[in-house]
Amino acid sequence: MKGCLRPLYAAFLLAGVSASALAAEPGIERLSEAVAKAVAENPEVLSRYHQLMASSDESRAAFGQYLPQLDLSAQIGDEYRERPDYLAPRDFERDGYSVTLRQSIFRGFAVQGDHQRAEFVERGRFQELAGISEELALATTRTFLDIQRYRELVTLAQTNYDNHKSLFDRLQQRAQAGVSRAVDLEQATGRLALAQANLITEKANLNDVESRFLRLVGASAGKNLGPVPELVGALPDEAVLADWAGQSPNIQASLAFLEAAKKAVTVAKSHRYPQLELRARKDLGNDLDGLQGTYDTEVVELVLNYNLYNGGSSEAQVSRRRNEENYARDLRDKACRELGQTVAIARNDFAKLSEQKEYLAQHQASTSKVRDAYFQQFDLGQRSLLDLLDTENELFQARRAMVNAQFDWQIAKARVLAAFGRLLPALQVQGLAANMPMEVTKPFPAPLMDPCVQAR
Repeated sequence: MKGCLRPLYAAFLLAGVSASALAAEPGIERLSEAVAKAVAENPEVLSRYHQLMASSDESRAAFGQYLPQLDLSAQIGDEYRERPDYLAPRDFERDGYSVTLRQSIFRGFAVQGDHQRAEFVERGRFQELAGISEELALATTRTFLDIQRYRELVTLAQTNYDNHKSLFDRLQQRAQAGVSRAVDLEQATGRLALAQANLITEKANLNDVESRFLRLVGASAGKNLGPVPELVGALPDEAVLADWAGQSPNIQASLAFLEAAKKAVTVAKSHRYPQLELRARKDLGNDLDGLQGTYDTEVVELVLNYNLYNGGSSEAQVSRRRNEENYARDLRDKACRELGQTVAIARNDFAKLSEQKEYLAQHQASTSKVRDAYFQQFDLGQRSLLDLLDTENELFQARRAMVNAQFDWQIAKARVLAAFGRLLPALQVQGLAANMPMEVTKPFPAPLMDPCVQAR
């Protein structure tokens, strides 16, 4: 049992050493740098990139069906024959070669259908890669902002704790001098403990998001994170929202796979047609068929093949492909609905937080003035300890709400951009497949977007 646990212990130890080494390196301080590194090195993105490269190879392989097939075969060997018309058994040293050229002329539209199917799959894989890159960019942006958020919240919690500690020290001195009551000191002790618990919680939250950043980016966050680029100007208004919907990577991928499924139906139905092939063959050999001498054969022919019955397997394949087409259509409709929901929620959050920020800022400023006034009145005996503790806590909560609203507002902007495949361009970051040919990256035409417009 101990021998079995040793490799597992070594793996955990190595992972811990690797994480410590990464954390010791200079951290990333710019959002665009973090997103670029994540998109270029994250294993999930790399797996989709290799899927795209495999689909490109599949597309090239499917195109090869248009071209002729040339085969060469050669043989040499000894042959022993014993026949009634031979006076004695005979040995032959036979040899020869054959060159065969095949050119498909018609295969029931299977060649064209399979090539087009492979091209649509390639386009779908490209959009999948773009989609996962946008999702990773959004996750990285959210984590980058959360680190900034919780660093500010830790600072606020530390300030809140220091203020409570200062108030506790003043009350302790007043209690020792007989000016304040013991119950007031007990209240201050409880509020001080709560402030310390809040500080511990914020530090734990900061540690969590820094670990998440390390997982997503593969590097630790720097001590002085730079500002997030302004994204407001990149957001669409209602007039262009429908046009942007067509550029969503998830929508484009679902459309590509739907078109690929349609072409797969075309390929499956090819058995209903005859197949016509051109063949040219040259055979040259010596001492073949038990006769000594040289054989030279040249053949050019058209070969027609028409399957009449194969047990119903071909029709079952057609039915299967049609069901797969319906499945792809359902996935397209699902993607359209999800896009509409994501965008609606993100835009509502953006509008709500834009309006809330003004009121939260006003609340924070007013609460700060009230807190200062309460302290002055407390020294004059016009305010109780409970008043001080309440206004200190209210100011802390107002500041927390303001910080959260500011960062949630920026995350809402990023969510809208990512849903439409616009977050990477807004951050001026290129994806892994930025240099793919236009035939792969071009979006689908507007008529195919009608179901998505209706779903909105």
